[in-house]
Amino acid sequence: MHTPDLFPFSLPPGDPDERVERWLDGDLPPEEAEQVAAAVREDAAWARAAQTARHLRLALRATPAATAPPDFASGVMRAVAHHEKAQRQAQRQSVRDTLRLWLRVPVWQPALALAVTLLVAVALWPRATPPTEAEVAASLEEVRWTLAYLSHTSQQTGELVRDRVLAPHVVAPVQRALNTSDTDIPDLP
Repeated sequence: MHTPDLFPFSLPPGDPDERVERWLDGDLPPEEAEQVAAAVREDAAWARAAQTARHLRLALRATPAATAPPDFASGVMRAVAHHEKAQRQAQRQSVRDTLRLWLRVPVWQPALALAVTLLVAVALWPRATPPTEAEVAASLEEVRWTLAYLSHTSQQTGELVRDRVLAPHVVAPVQRALNTSDTDIPDLP
């Protein structure tokens, strides 16, 4: 890599090989292309990267292009179609096998199993005991206290709304409007 002493400029960070490839392709902005060209002229690592890239390009150009046989695409398409057909057949066979298993089981066996399960569940289901008079009385007392609390809270809320919302924002403006003199109100036709 280059050292700051060799160049009066600094190359943006990045892979020198990638920069050289982009430089050889002409894909760099003019200012960055000049920086890379200077780095290639003055720094051995950049020069090696440029030389390697040039050799690779020449080798790739000299390599003959490989050609596929004329029936390659149709052979691939046939293989794909064959594979998809085999998958569909396997899925259909799996569904058939499952249906055959279900059809071999007599209908009365699942019904009997369900009936036995329901009978056991009903027999073992815990029975609720009726509440005692003391429990009923305690519950009624809780309901009375709750209703009393709600009544008190509703009364306080109503007074708060009346005093802090309705009186200053609704009642007062209406009273001021009604207190204006009759001369300020136009006659209605």
